[in-house]
Amino acid sequence: MLGKLRGCEYMDLNELEKIIVSGLKPKLESNKGLSIFARERSKFEGWLKVELIESFTKHFDEKIIYPEKSIKELTSKFYDNKSNKVKNFDIFISPDWLIELIT
Repeated sequence: MLGKLRGCEYMDLNELEKIIVSGLKPKLESNKGLSIFARERSKFEGWLKVELIESFTKHFDEKIIYPEKSIKELTSKFYDNKSNKVKNFDIFISPDWLIELIT
């Protein structure tokens, strides 16, 4: 799957992974608060979403980045009408990337 970058370039999953690692690694290593959260097995998913989106804005136009979207909001193609269950994703980068954080 490809994602459109600024300047009409495209990226694959390996390139997206590099953006995530290069954007988060310094923040994870320097944040003492996160080590306390990890020690206590507490969640910090909200912080992580914000930091990921901040990293993505360096590579994607921020007009195509959306936090906390459901498939129903994005497209009815994936909406399960029988059970009325809506699949939510943490970050959507239009039109190609849906990111779900699992903690």
